[in-house]
Amino acid sequence: MTLRTITLAAVAAAVPMAASAISVTQTFQGSTGADATAARAAFNAAFGSVSQVEDFSGFANGTLLDNTMFPTTGTQVSPNAPSADNAIVEDVLFLSVDNTGSATNPANPLTQSVTITLPNATTFFGADFGASEDGFIGTNGIGNDSGLTIALDGTVVETFTLSDPGFTGFFGLQADMAFTTITFGSAAIGGFTDDDFALDNLQFSDGAVIPVPAALPLLAAGLGLMGWVGARRRG
Repeated sequence: MTLRTITLAAVAAAVPMAASAISVTQTFQGSTGADATAARAAFNAAFGSVSQVEDFSGFANGTLLDNTMFPTTGTQVSPNAPSADNAIVEDVLFLSVDNTGSATNPANPLTQSVTITLPNATTFFGADFGASEDGFIGTNGIGNDSGLTIALDGTVVETFTLSDPGFTGFFGLQADMAFTTITFGSAAIGGFTDDDFALDNLQFSDGAVIPVPAALPLLAAGLGLMGWVGARRRG
């Protein structure tokens, strides 16, 4: 028994805790109709009791997005290149992202992205995505796949690819660490770099409780056991 205690303590001392990058632990995705309903139902079963929803209401139709704050939750939407392609239409966000442009033209930067800043930290988010007035999420309009990158606190964690030009559906994810910003950019799949899409009913933590992946309580329990063994050895 004594030998086990010494070995465990030595291993713990030899392996320092290293900082890790944020990553996705699970996703929820459904296309038009029953699949989207099922995906949102699964998402709500996991997070509905500890979440809030931003429906992007309260602004005049056609309001351009430029660091726009929504009073219902305090969510802020900030395109890095505000334009007529980033606007509120009938309480829905219509957004455009790309990774092409001119380095000498500030109105058309090399990368156009949209960042959503949440009012509090969360480990999950979900939203309804759909067609815009001049394009679709995940398609260039002629059948070639394209898509979005999703970055959490600046780290790209997911490529969201949808090739159905008639798509209206739900996408959500859970991460292994809390985050406060979600940035959408173009994945440039198949050589097409311009993606127009609509986003509504953004759902995220209400700030009271931040759910954590199941592995984290096990890690905490393991560290607690190590502390107990160490205390018993010293005693």
